[in-house]
Amino acid sequence: MDPIMIEIGPLTVRWYGFLITAAIFVGYYLARRYVAAKGYDPEKFEEAVFWAVIAGVIGARLVYVLTSWGDFAANPISALYIWQGGLAFHGGILGGLIPMVYFARKNGVPPYVYLDAALPGVALGIIGGRIGNLMNGSDTVGRLTDWAIGYTWPTWATGFPGICTSTGQLAWGFCSGEVVRGPVHLTQ
Repeated sequence: MDPIMIEIGPLTVRWYGFLITAAIFVGYYLARRYVAAKGYDPEKFEEAVFWAVIAGVIGARLVYVLTSWGDFAANPISALYIWQGGLAFHGGILGGLIPMVYFARKNGVPPYVYLDAALPGVALGIIGGRIGNLMNGSDTVGRLTDWAIGYTWPTWATGFPGICTSTGQLAWGFCSGEVVRGPVHLTQ
């Protein structure tokens, strides 16, 4: 487990970014074929995808910042530092939905055609995001287990809330006892 997929000189490619980008391109390829098969102009759909990706990234960051405001309250300008991570797929879906519906109507296409076309890319993006989070050591939760498939997160994993041994409850910021890091069932 390593957040970095490959490093070539000053160029660093991270798993999360690679998998999300791959989902966008594969999703676009599949969506374009779907739109054409339904008898609609894939060139007009391309404009919808372009704006949906931009609005999706903005929406994903906005929802992340709003739901994690404590991390940004001291330095609100850091909410713009998207390269430091932090996206919420809920905001990405909502952000991308608006241009898709708008351009479908603008192009005289029933909105469900564009939305159905986009669905495989959205699903691949969510899958890629989960795998990327796994490689990042973030969103690293899971129930304790004594099964052989249990996984103990490395100490550098940042998203693990831990489990208090004294109460058996998740330690969301406070734990009166020792924090257990695993082994857990992977939730990804």
